[in-house]
Amino acid sequence: MLPQLIPATPPHALVFAVATRPPIGDTQTGLRAFRPELHDWLQSIDGDRFEYELHTLLRAKRDGVEIVEVPIETIYLDQNASSHFRPLLILRSGSTGRS
Repeated sequence: MLPQLIPATPPHALVFAVATRPPIGDTQTGLRAFRPELHDWLQSIDGDRFEYELHTLLRAKRDGVEIVEVPIETIYLDQNASSHFRPLLILRSGSTGRS
């Protein structure tokens, strides 16, 4: 019998979920919308690229800035053939991988 595999959760998602409540479902889409009055607040946050995104989410929680998730439709062209994403798989706890 083959071991049952489950997708691994990215470490940054686990850290963010523990650091804040309620957890945010998708922190990496890159789609963001901010009210104009947050311009100065956004410029006060340190970091570049992914680091900036994480800092922004953590600071929003700390500073009481409301985060609202809005579902979007995901469209993949050619079954997402151009993606370089390869999710890691892990064995369920207690499984040896042997039948």
